[in-house]
Amino acid sequence: MTGALVLTVSYVTLQLERTGFVLLAVARHDRALHHTYLRIFVWIPVAGNLWSIGALRPLEWRLPLWGIALATEYLSASLSVGAPGLGKSNADDWDIAGAHIAERSAL
Repeated sequence: MTGALVLTVSYVTLQLERTGFVLLAVARHDRALHHTYLRIFVWIPVAGNLWSIGALRPLEWRLPLWGIALATEYLSASLSVGAPGLGKSNADDWDIAGAHIAERSAL
């Protein structure tokens, strides 16, 4: 396995596990947040395939593919995380407390 592939597999696995955990954690308590993370979970494999394909290609292909993968992750979030068959999220569905994020990041 090349270093690029190890990085890619680790990153995509982390994204899937983290998002999957939140999906399970909020399923019974916050339906709007659960649907938001479900939409995110749909986009991770799309970007993950681009990350993986890029890792298996030479550098001149890798960087553009990784750029598209990164853009997919950012744009899926900035476009209200729309997903086929699931619609878009509403900004009010994102219940995020700045103090909580800062506290989690500090850990």
